[in-house]
Amino acid sequence: MAPKQKQTAEDLSSPIYFFSMREQPHGIFSQFAKATISDPQKCPNVTFNCAEQYMMYNKAQTFHSPSIASQILTATSSSAQKKLGREIKDFNEAIWDAVKFGIVERGNYLKFSQNEKCKKVLLGTGERLIVEAAANDKIWGIGYNAADAKKVSREDWGQNLLGKVLMNVREKIRAEEAGEDEDEEADESVEEVTDEEDDEESQNLPATPDSSTANKNASTTPLLRTRSASLQSLRRLLPRKLASTRPQM
Repeated sequence: MAPKQKQTAEDLSSPIYFFSMREQPHGIFSQFAKATISDPQKCPNVTFNCAEQYMMYNKAQTFHSPSIASQILTATSSSAQKKLGREIKDFNEAIWDAVKFGIVERGNYLKFSQNEKCKKVLLGTGERLIVEAAANDKIWGIGYNAADAKKVSREDWGQNLLGKVLMNVREKIRAEEAGEDEDEEADESVEEVTDEEDDEESQNLPATPDSSTANKNASTTPLLRTRSASLQSLRRLLPRKLASTRPQM
């Protein structure tokens, strides 16, 4: 078995190109890659088998095409789902352009947040640029395959909307996970402070004498009072005795 090659600094900073869902490990970024997705808030009682199906279903819903939407749900292949999405009547490009990015971003957020293996691959890309190297698509991809993309200026690339979607999703999931870690640390800090306050309160409580000490103090109190009274009487008598023995002048 050949040893794994170490990644260089250039490898860690270079773009990640993907296109086919069969590519490993980044083929999972393809809209066609299979992954169970659910959206109870916007699409209750519906389960999607890939991000492409989610996209095309919502495209049909945007243009009030329930028949096409139903057919998209029953279609099992991503290519069939995409084809049905192009058969929508009353399609308006301006309307679709205004909502398509948000729909695809939400679908991919659900995909990567609901599937642990997919999320691990996405977060494993660090801060690297993610690029859909689709030679025939300059909207969702860059209009070049991976090999040709390296030969031209990035200014000549297409919009790479899917790559931007994936990087947005990566940032959102990472922020959510960081927030959860902060909440856990805050809870631990509160518990520690509470424990310290409890310890301080217990140390500041006045000591409670035990029963034997209390009984002993009670029994000695009358004796002390008697001795004090005798001493005071002696002090009153002593000046009188001295006065009677002093010579007159």
